[in-house]
Amino acid sequence: MKIASMKFVAAVLFSAITILPLWAQTNEPGGTGTNNAAPPPSVSIDRTGLHIVGEASYGEPREARLSTSILIQNLVAILSFFGTIIAVVGVIAYARNRKKNMLHETLRAMIEKGAPIPTELIAKPNRARRPGGDLRWGLVLTALGIGVMAIAGKIGLIFLLVGVAFLIVWMVEKKNRNNEPSGK
Repeated sequence: MKIASMKFVAAVLFSAITILPLWAQTNEPGGTGTNNAAPPPSVSIDRTGLHIVGEASYGEPREARLSTSILIQNLVAILSFFGTIIAVVGVIAYARNRKKNMLHETLRAMIEKGAPIPTELIAKPNRARRPGGDLRWGLVLTALGIGVMAIAGKIGLIFLLVGVAFLIVWMVEKKNRNNEPSGK
């Protein structure tokens, strides 16, 4: 169950990371279809930093200057965000690989000694799902979606709809369990 929930959380985070920039690009103000934007500013880079020269709202030229330290801070923030994601995935992959290697070493040692290998060691564990697992996840994610929608808007729809999907799965499985013959 832990692996399934980790995969689910990873899928939700991945979809949120990929959908948010697309949503921000399509959610532009003034949706008239005409391009009322000012001409793009000219950009120059020198030792002191990045200089952006464009027109202010009242028609006079203005210059925005970003120092090198601000650019480095932004770069470090972006790299640390994606570096954290890569590090988490790497640690999970390393732990799984180490677990498999330890199992193989155990099997190798048992084969060399001629000891019988129990089938439980080779067979994958039978992970039975809890009957109320979908209900619990559905309620938690639906509540989380409503809360995130209250704070962050449309991004909460992801959690809300996934929670509703869990609730639908729970209802369908409950209906199927009730329709099964009880004479097993």
